[in-house]
Amino acid sequence: MTKIVLDSTAVIKYLRNELTLEEVGGNDSDLYISVITGMEALAYPDITADEEQRAHDFLAACVIIPLNRQVQKEAIQFRRSSRRKLPDSIVAATAVVLGIPLFSHDPHMLKASFPGLTVVSSL
Repeated sequence: MTKIVLDSTAVIKYLRNELTLEEVGGNDSDLYISVITGMEALAYPDITADEEQRAHDFLAACVIIPLNRQVQKEAIQFRRSSRRKLPDSIVAATAVVLGIPLFSHDPHMLKASFPGLTVVSSL
């Protein structure tokens, strides 16, 4: 089974029906998200009641990775080297710590270079 970390852009595009599960690794993938991604999925502006319910259902099917010391350490290093926003740095660090690819639809994240980080996309 494929393992993949989803970033907020991927999750939000999925919730808005702009991406399918097949595009983010298929129905047979283990999907991981940072706790930050889960929060961003529920907090984006203008979320409809249907989108919020879909978000809760989707998040329940994901493995949610909490913020821990190892993720914090990697996020700090990523933030320093890339100048990305802290939430993006935490999500990227989650993928690095887990040792699995990060699926993103953020053009800036696709250009990110950091030891141990592999970014994939369907763009």
